Amino acid sequence: MKKAVTVFGAAVLAAVFSVGLTACSSAESIKSDVVTQEAWKQAFAEENFTNVRMEAEMSVSTAGKAQGGKVDYTQTNRLTVVIAGDYEYYKVESEMTGKILGVDVSDEEPVAEMYSARKADGTYTMYTKDASGNWIMSDSAVGVAADIIVGMIGSLSEIYESYVYSEDRRGYVKADDLDGTEEVLKFKDGKLAAVWAQVEKPDFDDNDFTYAVQVIQTSSAMFTYGGQSLTLPQLTSA
Repeated sequence: MKKAVTVFGAAVLAAVFSVGLTACSSAESIKSDVVTQEAWKQAFAEENFTNVRMEAEMSVSTAGKAQGGKVDYTQTNRLTVVIAGDYEYYKVESEMTGKILGVDVSDEEPVAEMYSARKADGTYTMYTKDASGNWIMSDSAVGVAADIIVGMIGSLSEIYESYVYSEDRRGYVKADDLDGTEEVLKFKDGKLAAVWAQVEKPDFDDNDFTYAVQVIQTSSAMFTYGGQSLTLPQLTSA
């Protein structure tokens, strides 16, 4: 677990974000335990992530008056990742709701699901769906879930001194971001329980035109440790 990628960095934002808006509000409301540097480091130990579920979400809500009329829509991406020993699972759901200039833009993208199973030589068998919805197998050097979680937590175990506990934000924030918009890390019972962040942008300029639009971006991830099991999909008989 040595990938130097910050939480909600490019890898995770590109992969997208859990289980409805409830996950976001739950991640925000959790009050973190206060942890020592040793407990912080232990929370990111690799053995904690051999049986774990991560449910994450990123939503971007845009509302107000733009050039040409009114906009009021939300884009939501949800990601579920499970590691259960040698088996891994990955699911992405994406949707848009609302209207842009009076036009209904509500839409749902097809759900993307993948499984992987680690083989004795350390490589993986991947299970993906073809265009007809049939599961097919292929070989891969990596699984479908572990790299996402590793990418999120990156090298956080080594940068305890860069974070401070914030009572107002109910968790650990970067020392130079006490009132800010970057991620809040929350710990419970010696484990990383949740990550949460929200950015609000009231107005913005584009080609010298000011849009009276409020944009709210909310990102969250919640972790469940232990109790995870996976069953590989049945392959379609020829």
